[in-house]
Amino acid sequence: MSVRLLKSLIEKIHRIEQKIETERRRLAVDANRLSYLKKVRLLVKDRFSILSKRQAEGNMALQTVPIRGRRK
Repeated sequence: MSVRLLKSLIEKIHRIEQKIETERRRLAVDANRLSYLKKVRLLVKDRFSILSKRQAEGNMALQTVPIRGRRK
């Protein structure tokens, strides 16, 4: 589950960055929307860094689950 969660966070970050770039390219930039998107991007990046730190520390709840068992 953690791998899927990390992948989804990476995809969200990428989509938000694309929205920020399209918002910057507009002729009439909506400052409120741009600041909102930047805040959301930072929140998602913070969550991603927290989860990756927990996984690096070996938190059992965030480790990947093997598809096949080790027994044959």
